[in-house]
Amino acid sequence: QIPQLPVLNFASRIFATSGDDEIALGGSGQVAFGQNGDDVIDFRFDSGANRAFGGDGDDTFLLGSGDRIFGVDGNDTFIVGSGGGNVITGNRGDDQYIIADGVIPESVNTITDFVTGDDLLVIQNLGASFEDLSFRDSAEGAIVALNGEDLVVLTNRNANFIGNADNFLFVDPTPETPEFTQVFANDGDNNILATDSNEVFFGLGGDDVIDFRSDTGANRAFGGDGNDIFLLGSGDRIFGVDGNDRFFLSSGGENVITGNRGEDQYIIDGVIPESANTITDFVVGDDLIVIQGLGVGFTDLGFRDSADGAIVSLNGSDLAVLTNRNANFIGNENNFDFLG
Repeated sequence: QIPQLPVLNFASRIFATSGDDEIALGGSGQVAFGQNGDDVIDFRFDSGANRAFGGDGDDTFLLGSGDRIFGVDGNDTFIVGSGGGNVITGNRGDDQYIIADGVIPESVNTITDFVTGDDLLVIQNLGASFEDLSFRDSAEGAIVALNGEDLVVLTNRNANFIGNADNFLFVDPTPETPEFTQVFANDGDNNILATDSNEVFFGLGGDDVIDFRSDTGANRAFGGDGNDIFLLGSGDRIFGVDGNDRFFLSSGGENVITGNRGEDQYIIDGVIPESANTITDFVVGDDLIVIQGLGVGFTDLGFRDSADGAIVSLNGSDLAVLTNRNANFIGNENNFDFLG
């Protein structure tokens, strides 16, 4: 029997584009649709009770706790972390389930449709081997344990069916995934200052200001509800989530920004960034690119297509890459505003 997750109305729906996207979930009651492309859907910082549908493409799912995952199509990879209680359906394709990645999950995960000969169970960064595994049958299905600790339940399968070395792969070592320090705002209007790296910030409710200008990169932020302001530095990953957010881009660059819902503004603020920033979901008619403090106008801009998307340049210097957009689509004066 598959564990039953709460019945939710999933008022928050997140849709990827037809390209290769990265989606990160920071709350609960959300449903993410990967659609086409080789997408990465990250549940590690959510609070459970979310769902995801990978769609076409070879997708990667970074799992947290208590979520419901559908690979749908393609050769997908499901990476289990320290949480557990996830229910995973790979659907079509040759799927890999990394059922332990350097740590034993706190609770057992469930795989509903493991196919011998197509799918694979992977254990990595634990120095383990097939001899360390044990298998037993239960009312829910076949249970796989490592040194006596349960890892996963495979529904509608039996222990003899699963207990074959050909169903497993053991990998040691692999590059370490950085540990993130989590910083939570409250539901009011907060000022948050990032000064280090490998931190993840949650704005939650309110009109927050999250300042990355003094950080060392490799941080993440989720604005949450409210009309948030992001002051960007270099090499961070930003999600506006909800509200009419503003992203100020200064002398750094190489940030990847997803505005999500709302009418968002991406502001080149008085200086040309050292390297182009990436905007993943610019919406014509809703969002706006603002260039201020540079004394320029629309005729100073250039537009060209690339493998990564439409590139916007100013007097020959690249400002931004808009993924899954083309130059003709973006090169319209209505998408821009010029101040000073």
